[in-house]
Amino acid sequence: MHKVLLVAPSWIGDTILAQPLFARLHEMHPGLALDAFAPAWAAPVLARMREVRRVIPNPFAHGEFNLSGRWRAGRELAREGYDAAIVLPNSWKSALLPFFAGIPQRIGFKGEARHLLLNRIHRLDEKALPQLAQRYALLAEDAGTTMPAPLAEPELAVDPDSVRATLSALGLVWAVSRFSPDRLAGVMAPMFVVASGSVACSIPFEAEGAQRGGAPSSSASR
Repeated sequence: MHKVLLVAPSWIGDTILAQPLFARLHEMHPGLALDAFAPAWAAPVLARMREVRRVIPNPFAHGEFNLSGRWRAGRELAREGYDAAIVLPNSWKSALLPFFAGIPQRIGFKGEARHLLLNRIHRLDEKALPQLAQRYALLAEDAGTTMPAPLAEPELAVDPDSVRATLSALGLVWAVSRFSPDRLAGVMAPMFVVASGSVACSIPFEAEGAQRGGAPSSSASR
């Protein structure tokens, strides 16, 4: 794979839990260009993930079908020449875009009877994979694989100036006046805990500046 389109989840927590999948894709395919088709409210989170090259706005409201609109959006994305698409939501309509775009590999779980829309279908064993992060990460592997590779920790890049502005807006002037911008991100936001279902992920923050779309450091239904 050289260029992949990700159909992202509708929810921010689920989006963060998908980052180990992104890390695994980069590990397996060095130099990968990974673009995400995502709703507006998840876009800022994806923009903080160094594995994601570009966020493409998803114009459809949650639950909106709009077959003709999805066909037009798919045909427009066909110009991008994606090698593969990974569909994280399980809904039937979420798999329409890669199908309409004519993307050769269309990957996801069976979901809502999507045999005609996807051509690399993974079977989900919910007992073997109780965590959503595990389920998403499995989609990086060949169909028939039952367990994902060890999960990388989610990691978001932050802009220290944005941290200062947010703390000022919240009235936390003491923190803004005490720490420099570089230290502020490390002191005030060393850990962000996101819970989704039965799994919680601790997400370390790093100062912004790493190259977009590069490999990571060591460390549902639309």
